[in-house]
Amino acid sequence: MKILIITIFLLYIVNSSLLGQVSRNEVVSPSCTIFISFFQNDTSQLIKIGDYKTKETLETFTTDELAYFEDPIMFTYKGEKFLRIHEITKGTGYINDDYIFHIDSSCKLIPVDLIKESSVESKHLADSIKIFKGEYREFYDDKITFTYGLWHKDDPNCCPSFGYVSGTYDLIKQDENGKYVIRTKEKKYERDIY
Repeated sequence: MKILIITIFLLYIVNSSLLGQVSRNEVVSPSCTIFISFFQNDTSQLIKIGDYKTKETLETFTTDELAYFEDPIMFTYKGEKFLRIHEITKGTGYINDDYIFHIDSSCKLIPVDLIKESSVESKHLADSIKIFKGEYREFYDDKITFTYGLWHKDDPNCCPSFGYVSGTYDLIKQDENGKYVIRTKEKKYERDIY
C-alpha cells in the first residue's frame, strides 16, 4: 500500500510540473526532417526544435508566466521552407515577437530578420499619433500580412481613431548563405477595416 501511495505521489509531482507535451515532425526536404517539441507546465512553456535524424536540439525557446507561445508553424515562401515561433505577452496590448528561421536542406536553422512596419512607422508619426498595441501578422505559403492601429494620444484603448494600416511583407534573400530579411512590400491606410 505504501509503495502504491508513493508511486501515485511521484506521478502527481511529475505530471504537475509538466502538464503537457506535444511533439511533431516536419519534413523540410528528402534529407531533412525537424522535430518540434512543445512542453508546458503551470508557469512556463518550452519549445525545442531539432534535427530528427541526429536528435540534436537546434534551438530552444522558453517563456515565463507573463507570456505564451502559439503553436509553431512551417510555411513555404518562394519554394523555401521557414519556421515561425510566435510569442505573445499576456494582456490587452497584443505585444508580440516572431522568431523566424529559414530551414535549409541540411536542417540548418538560419535566423530571419523581421523589420516590423509598425516600428518603422512609429518613428515618423506626429506626436499626437501613437501605436498603442502590437502589430498583428499572419504567415501563409507565399504571403505574409500585417495590420496595426493608429491611435490619437487621447483615444480609449479600444478605438484607434486614425484607423488601421494593413499590408504585406516580402521575404527577401540577403546572401548565398541562406540569410533572409522580411520587409514591407506594400501598405495602405484604412479608417475602419473591421
